Amino acid sequence: MKKRGFTLQELLITIAIIGIVAAICAPAIVGIIPDRNKATYVKVYNILANMTEEILNDPSLYWTTYNNQGEPNCAGMACDRAPTVPPYNGDNDFSTQSKFPMILSTHLNLAGEVENSPGDVSFTTLDGVLWQFNVRLGVDNNVPGNGVFLTDLTINIEPNRNNNCSYSAECTNPNEFLFEIDNDGRIQAADALGIVYLQNPTDLNSAREDKALAAEVISTANSDSDIEAMNQALKDIKSKALSAD
Repeated sequence: MKKRGFTLQELLITIAIIGIVAAICAPAIVGIIPDRNKATYVKVYNILANMTEEILNDPSLYWTTYNNQGEPNCAGMACDRAPTVPPYNGDNDFSTQSKFPMILSTHLNLAGEVENSPGDVSFTTLDGVLWQFNVRLGVDNNVPGNGVFLTDLTINIEPNRNNNCSYSAECTNPNEFLFEIDNDGRIQAADALGIVYLQNPTDLNSAREDKALAAEVISTANSDSDIEAMNQALKDIKSKALSAD
């Protein structure tokens, strides 16, 4: 009995059918793949939020000090006295502007050493995320002593990449995400994609929608760095969408 093979025409038809099926299924497949960036971001945010609250509420780490007149002379993170308990006490690394990120580093699983110069602290956690802190002195006449510490945090989820960037019109595949931490420990997302992530942190299959919304936030706010304007833009976009429904 003579064996019959596939003709070229049959092979081409089969390939075409496979291509059509792939084109139909690809969006659905992409939609069920968790967004690694978002998952990492949300994990870092949750760790940061929980540990910041724990550290600032520990009276052995942060406490109010008073001047000779019995008036408080510091508040929140600006109370930069060395902690009273080991392993922090007596170590200058755990006082001044580096105090908060240095204490935080002891609560995380690190890969390598902590780099510290006054106000600039960086370290890498075992999941490969690079944390970079910059703590600067600010002024607020409404707090004791008038001085406050304002903390910028950049997390880099792919620190070995050459083109590091946070989300913007020019960077739609970011590996850096930005946070601002105020003197009282309040944490804000400081980039458009991070702001969008935090409005729906449990949906890890929304990469395309998140980026589209982040682009709309930047366009509406006319800024990719003004936190207040971007948060207001997101509120306006959501309000407009509800009104349309």
